[in-house]
Amino acid sequence: MRSLKKDPKATNRQAGRAHGGKGGMSDAASEKLAKLSRQSGNANIKAQLSSVEGRRDDLLQFICERLEIVNEIQAVEIEVGGREREWFREVQKGEPGHFAPDGSRWHETARLFMEAAHALCSGNLGRGVDLLEQAQEAERAAMESCPDQVVQKIMPAKRKLPEEPEAALDVASGASCPTVARPMDLKYGEEVLARIEEAKDTPAMKRSGPKTWWEELEEEEEEEGADA
Repeated sequence: MRSLKKDPKATNRQAGRAHGGKGGMSDAASEKLAKLSRQSGNANIKAQLSSVEGRRDDLLQFICERLEIVNEIQAVEIEVGGREREWFREVQKGEPGHFAPDGSRWHETARLFMEAAHALCSGNLGRGVDLLEQAQEAERAAMESCPDQVVQKIMPAKRKLPEEPEAALDVASGASCPTVARPMDLKYGEEVLARIEEAKDTPAMKRSGPKTWWEELEEEEEEEGADA
């Protein structure tokens, strides 16, 4: 005859199995949620890294473009400086905006752009942006101090200074970024710094010793005027 009494052991085993089953389902769901959370977190990290890398690369490209232009402008200034017959008279007369060309005025600009690039390549995004701002200010000052006879030889599009790049906006001073190899186009900055030619001081109108070409030219013009 089947006992009508409940077997406590049997009841406990069944309850235990049922509880264990529910617990297993809960653990699986928790693990799935945890996995999704990790994947979501990794995706966010990857997105952030991608965004930072994009900023870094945009800034490096901007720096290389500015260095290429600075390199060209410096080359023009050095070339103009070697043609004294074209600008000496205006400089000697004190014509506004006319003074002796000096290619070394672009050294500070190139140095700061190069330092900004090195900071970015080393993973220091905030420092790179700070130096970039200094470099742009140095470039602005160099362009403003550039002699008129040089500016006239520079293409209008290359005289215009760009605004701060969008990638530099809202960057904290301590912000970092992944490291990267130095761009090849930083060679333009190295070329600017390697040029140390400076225009000679504008000579005085009158001097002792053999006559210079400008003195001879003036005498020829005076004689032509007298003959007329």
